[in-house]
Amino acid sequence: MAILKDADGSDFQIISGMVAPDGTVSKGAGFRTSKLKNGTYLIEFDRPFRDQPIPVATIAGHEWTTLDKSIAVLMNDPNAVVVGTSTDNQPADCGFTFMVSGAI
Repeated sequence: MAILKDADGSDFQIISGMVAPDGTVSKGAGFRTSKLKNGTYLIEFDRPFRDQPIPVATIAGHEWTTLDKSIAVLMNDPNAVVVGTSTDNQPADCGFTFMVSGAI
């Protein structure tokens, strides 16, 4: 987690981390996670953003376990994001990395 100043001098927060397939935090700070159901993860921010932040997420893991997986941001608001991981036809647990940034 980092707090920086943007061009206007306002505080800007960047939170990044890694989440395990079971929904636990593998790396990172400034957030907590929980697995809502198969392939669906809630990431809550310790310090909320002022407005809707900008999330980016990517599948993480060995090639043979992630080749058929995709990831999507299902919900995004100042307090939390929900991320979904899936195969081509159903939700599936998978580790992922993420970064969320925005004004605070």
